[in-house]
Amino acid sequence: MSSGEPGRILIADDDEAARYVKSRLLRREGYAVSEASLGRDALALAAAEEPHLTLLDVKLPDSSGIEVCREIKSRFPHVIVLQTSAAFTGVADRTRALDGGADSYLVEPIEPDELIATVNALLRLRNAEQEARRINRNLEQLIAERTRELAEANRHLADEIADRRQAEAALWHTQKLDLIGQLTGGIAHDFNNLLMVISGNLELIQEAFDGSAKLSSARRDQLRQLLDSAEAATEHAAKITKQLLAFAQRSTFTTETVRVTDFIGGLGRFSAASSGRSNRSRFCLRSGPMALPGRSSTA
Repeated sequence: MSSGEPGRILIADDDEAARYVKSRLLRREGYAVSEASLGRDALALAAAEEPHLTLLDVKLPDSSGIEVCREIKSRFPHVIVLQTSAAFTGVADRTRALDGGADSYLVEPIEPDELIATVNALLRLRNAEQEARRINRNLEQLIAERTRELAEANRHLADEIADRRQAEAALWHTQKLDLIGQLTGGIAHDFNNLLMVISGNLELIQEAFDGSAKLSSARRDQLRQLLDSAEAATEHAAKITKQLLAFAQRSTFTTETVRVTDFIGGLGRFSAASSGRSNRSRFCLRSGPMALPGRSSTA
């Protein structure tokens, strides 16, 4: 029963005079009243009009009022049933009616003020119960919505944690690379200084060698070969230094196209110069995505 809507009351009583008095009192209070004299008619009106309260006599011509009450409560549990009787007035009768589902029990004749007060009280209880159910439904809906919001927030938080961990891992990796770059740059810088000294000394030796006329042809060829090897090794070391500086972000990489045979030949010469002894190398090149270079050396 909403605010402003008159309460709907069904009176089921085979006594026409009693029915008239009850109906007149309740209509004066502003209630909308329907009447039935038989149990089956009361059930039909309850299904058609869905009354808020049924004023039900225990003794009806076609059925027991207690059975009608059980049927109403079974089919329409929200309907309040006020059981009345002029014949069944004992404690056992009232107990049986209440056990059958009645919400209250009055013994006739009923004082008009008592009837109105009882109906009003029962409808207030019904309204309070309906409001409690409405609040409970709203609360359940609110809890469900809040639960969904919390679950969504938890998912967002988990995603943010995962993103933060990835960012921290990337930052740590970047810091490690930066430290490695700094270390590499320092080593390459010092190594480059040493190479400059070596290269300068080789130039001085080359000038002294070119100006000397006391060496034999064989000795001159031998020294020429050693100087050429030293210069080649110095140039190769200089390239490695440039690559280290580029890795340390102190220089830039440059790309160039080389012939594989020339590159391998340079490796052989560098290997021979580094070992300080006769060194023969054999390289095998294979086509295909899984080809790997192989090398065997003998002294």
